[in-house]
Amino acid sequence: MILKWFRIARWLSLPQSMLPAFTALALALAAGKENFSWILGITGITGVWFLHLGMNLFDDYFDYKYKGVDYRERMAAKGIKARIAKCTYLIQEGGTETLRKTFWVAVFFVAIAFICGAIIFYFRGIDFTNGITVTNAGWSIICIALTVGFLGVEYSAPPLKLSYHGLADIVIGFIFGPLLMLGIYVSACGDFSWQILFFSVPVGLLVSNILFTDSMLEFNADRSVGKKNLAVVIGKQKKNLVISAFCNFAPPVIVTLGIIYADFSSWYILVWLSCYLAVALFYYMIWFVKDPNRKFERKMWMGPFQKWDNIVKYGIDWYMLRWYIARNYVVLFCFIVIVISLIR
Repeated sequence: MILKWFRIARWLSLPQSMLPAFTALALALAAGKENFSWILGITGITGVWFLHLGMNLFDDYFDYKYKGVDYRERMAAKGIKARIAKCTYLIQEGGTETLRKTFWVAVFFVAIAFICGAIIFYFRGIDFTNGITVTNAGWSIICIALTVGFLGVEYSAPPLKLSYHGLADIVIGFIFGPLLMLGIYVSACGDFSWQILFFSVPVGLLVSNILFTDSMLEFNADRSVGKKNLAVVIGKQKKNLVISAFCNFAPPVIVTLGIIYADFSSWYILVWLSCYLAVALFYYMIWFVKDPNRKFERKMWMGPFQKWDNIVKYGIDWYMLRWYIARNYVVLFCFIVIVISLIR
């Protein structure tokens, strides 16, 4: 049952949170802090796992409840390029699960994440030596948890419904970049380091890049139903290409600045090896703007594409090819950082 709900909650999207989390853990280990804890680091990553899946289910719940997801099929029927096959697990869409059950499974997942956070706060956030006082790490944990909780709920839920006002890409990048990586770093080390921003900001941009790629691909469908993703707010696809270029190519530049100004190992320059995926993705996005119907074949160098045959069958390969490349870019970038952190 739990594995079924993992699939429903789109665990294929977990690399956009798990890779930043493991990257932060590797950076914490490389920092050589005396109070480094594998147990608390892994506890934090477990919390991130369940929080991510819970947020995905809440997104489905509020998306379906307030919009209905059949608008994608309606747009596709009108000839508008739109990704379909969302929420097919719901009874209303021919599946077996109810909207109410989706809500409560989302609550359950978020509750597990809260318990993980509470364990970390107990060991990192409270000083018992002179009574009971909250440590600096504790205040950091509180601020991160409250910010993530607020943004996570208001991502799709009223009254703010941030994802419907062009802020989804920014919110998710902020959560899965700086907030997530700082949270895992503090969990593992019990300490804060501003230097991790040279990695968390680039990772946040790469995660935002996944969302912004989606925004550009859903531009016409979302605009037609009044859903204001960031691409729709910007207004023109050619302008969106500028943002896409920044999200794709700025991350290795920021890491390079960290090497120069923050005395990071020069081996981190190897993150530039991941940029072939940035070039490919940007190329395919340019072609999407020029000719949305042009077909591109999957290539082995693009990385893993799960369930590709089913994706082609549903007719969403035009969308998923670009989405997978954006995801695999994050994976490779983080993998390089992790390996260098562990062996240098």
